[in-house]
Amino acid sequence: MPGVGLMGGTFNPIHLGHLYVAEEARVRLALDRVDFIPNQVPPHRQDVQEMAPARDRYAMVCMAVSGNPRFTCSPIELDRPEVSYTFDTVSALRREQPGRTFTFLAGADSLLGDWHRLDDLLGLLDSFVVLARPGSTRQDLEARLDGLGLSNRGKVRWLEIPGLQISATDIRARIRAGQAFRYLVSEPVYNHIRKMGLYLPLGPRSSEPA
Repeated sequence: MPGVGLMGGTFNPIHLGHLYVAEEARVRLALDRVDFIPNQVPPHRQDVQEMAPARDRYAMVCMAVSGNPRFTCSPIELDRPEVSYTFDTVSALRREQPGRTFTFLAGADSLLGDWHRLDDLLGLLDSFVVLARPGSTRQDLEARLDGLGLSNRGKVRWLEIPGLQISATDIRARIRAGQAFRYLVSEPVYNHIRKMGLYLPLGPRSSEPA
């Protein structure tokens, strides 16, 4: 079966940079599709107070990817009340889709952090593709991996993709400051953020049922 790319994260919010990088990786790695997996309770995040409700983030991801038949939005992590670990998600996907190969796509900055059962995760994947990000070099990544003693280190690949200089952190700051952000996200995502009042100083209005 053709390989599937997995792109996880908070997507707080999903923006055009995410879509561009995912499509470039899909084409260059000859992936059948890319599944976007917004998480429910992300590990190791210090900015949870700035997090839009999970259902809003999931809705925005679905809106953003709807125009590309090679992109899908997965709710697999939304029903977990506990912290979302990539190892658990990929394990579940392997059980649900035997015979599929999975390639995880992650920014270099994220791999420089702590990962739950990273070596076991690598063993479940066809490859773990590290996408170059400003401020993170391949030398940084290699130094980080050197100290982990990974038996599946060969699964880690580096992919240079000229990135769009867009960040979710900047988008949230722009919204709080009342600045323009319309063409940093897709139009449906822009409309949803404005409709729900997400990322405003007084806090978002959730689309989740009360």
